[in-house]
Amino acid sequence: MHCPLCTTEPGADPASGRPERTSAAGLSRDSNLTGLVSADRITRPPDRPSGPGDTGHESAAGLVSADGRPFRWCPTCWLVYYTGASYPNREEERLRYETHNNESDDPGYQSFLRRAIAPIGDFLHPGMRALDYGSGPGPAMPVVLGDLGISCSLYDPIYAPEKPEGLFDLITCTETFEHFHRPAESLRHINGLLAAGGLLAVMTEQWTDLSRFGRWYYTRDETHVCFYHHETFNWIAEEFGFKVLHDDRRRVVCMQKTN
Repeated sequence: MHCPLCTTEPGADPASGRPERTSAAGLSRDSNLTGLVSADRITRPPDRPSGPGDTGHESAAGLVSADGRPFRWCPTCWLVYYTGASYPNREEERLRYETHNNESDDPGYQSFLRRAIAPIGDFLHPGMRALDYGSGPGPAMPVVLGDLGISCSLYDPIYAPEKPEGLFDLITCTETFEHFHRPAESLRHINGLLAAGGLLAVMTEQWTDLSRFGRWYYTRDETHVCFYHHETFNWIAEEFGFKVLHDDRRRVVCMQKTN
């Protein structure tokens, strides 16, 4: 199974390039997705260290999550991705999401979400148009941004599936990236919804040591199918036309669209 972000095949040399790939943003153009990055930017992957810490390619090839699911580490983009026979379906995802205790009027949850936008506070101003991408069943980001005078629309394939209209100055993705079955397609979609110079605020817990992957609590959720490293976000920025403004290398990454 090839990497769903950069399409590298298992066992491929990351320095050899990805000749099968047709565009930096994915394998095909979907009529609903815009903002593709030109294919001439993918002749070779960016330089990277030889492996994640002390974990080499071979030992990272067959990772097992804390709940027993199979994963693989990609040596090109450093994504750790699920390699099982099938992903959770929408109903299974919905049932899992509704066990989360996230309420829009919960001050603690609102404070948690503010961590996603705090690093780009100087870029935010009243009148901006924002989108909470992957808003979930209890969206609180409209409350958080509303306090700043920013209107916030919602998009979620289960809870708010209507297609967003127009371009946005800010897109927030809090606890969303880890659920992407096809992260390249999702990033194309996000890229196409952002205005030039627009901001992307991501909150997802990053992996740091694959030797502890099987004990990491974040892998116990069966709807978590992709895990990102700070090198993954560097790769995303280069390939999809973003500048990394902030990366705490733990949970919060903020980027700005450059194309």
